[in-house]
Amino acid sequence: MAHPVRKGGSNTPETWLSLTGTMAQFAPEYSPVKTENILYKGTTYVPIRAAAEILDKDVIWDTATMTATIRDKKLPVEDTPTVEIPNDTTNQQQTELTVGLTYKGKTDVLSLRSNGQLVKKINHYELDMGEGKPISIYVTDDYERTYGNGFAYEEIKEMILSIEKKRGFKPYALSSSKLDVFFYTNESDTPLPANNQASAEVGTGQFNRGNGVPVEILMNGSNMHRDHRQILVHELYHYFDHQWVLNNGETYTKYWGQDAYFWYMEGSAEYAAYSFYNYPANSKNMLRPYNITNDKESMLRYIKQQEGLKSNIKNIQLNHFGDIMLVSNSNYGVTLSLFSYLSQQFGYDKVYDYISYVGQQFSNTSTITTAQRDDAAKQHFGKTEKQILNDWLVYFDYFSSAAN
Repeated sequence: MAHPVRKGGSNTPETWLSLTGTMAQFAPEYSPVKTENILYKGTTYVPIRAAAEILDKDVIWDTATMTATIRDKKLPVEDTPTVEIPNDTTNQQQTELTVGLTYKGKTDVLSLRSNGQLVKKINHYELDMGEGKPISIYVTDDYERTYGNGFAYEEIKEMILSIEKKRGFKPYALSSSKLDVFFYTNESDTPLPANNQASAEVGTGQFNRGNGVPVEILMNGSNMHRDHRQILVHELYHYFDHQWVLNNGETYTKYWGQDAYFWYMEGSAEYAAYSFYNYPANSKNMLRPYNITNDKESMLRYIKQQEGLKSNIKNIQLNHFGDIMLVSNSNYGVTLSLFSYLSQQFGYDKVYDYISYVGQQFSNTSTITTAQRDDAAKQHFGKTEKQILNDWLVYFDYFSSAAN
């Protein structure tokens, strides 16, 4: 499933260059140029990439030495001065990872999204989960140069295990299940989509009939502006969804409308991304984390960051969970806040019991009435969906009554 691009921030690792004084200003041809800056202990810092672009220079990042290089365009590397960036990891506890990756060398491979063209000479890793087919991970050289060898993909096993603990099943153990994950950038010279941020999809005509289905995840670093391990967990959660849902997509659309997926798939995947996995400290690059937690204020900030809220939320009638798209335009903060609210109020397992019940109870029903929907919700939550949605909006102060 392809997703809208999340909002906010630069798409590249952030490295800050120290300047003397308290004003960040570059003046090519004496024309002032403003850029983002921070003041820390009497020194003003600006993003080194912004400085280089203003001065029409290149920036080269060396992950091994944690140094950034500013150089004239096309200048040989050996003639280039470097700026060392301090990497303060004091008091950061690195979580021991069970990597289990085997490097298989470079390979040519066909992707679901490569328009029939081979992705050539891409690094291939295999991840053995102990059961089922090994997971194939494909990584371009440019991705590894930009973000560091192993960044995000070396944590896939632990990420999957964290979701497995909550979902209660092993998708990789199903006989027809298969997972391929691609990590690339727009500079990687591949036929993979440049406008893609992240997606988890099955092939055309592929259906899960109880024994799993092949899934492909794409991760385009060029379009992910912060630490994208959270986005990877989101997509891995969809991998679980594809192995779990048994042709119930049409049933859920009948029950919650054409935007049904947004609350029960996107909302749950966002909830997993910020609740299930304990992310180790990032020592590979300078990407900033999202820093989203399950508290009310954190989610309100995320809602505002994602944009797309409607101005008249208090006047919009919400009758069932699928209606949340009416108060925003694909705002991930909104769907996260609903799923988090449901999980806190009723329990994560209870929410999934309800989703499962809907898929089974109404799979052969052509028309679903409001009374049937209300009875099902009351049976699981003691309230109708309409009542729950009203409580949710009040709890989040109608998103602080502010549109963006």
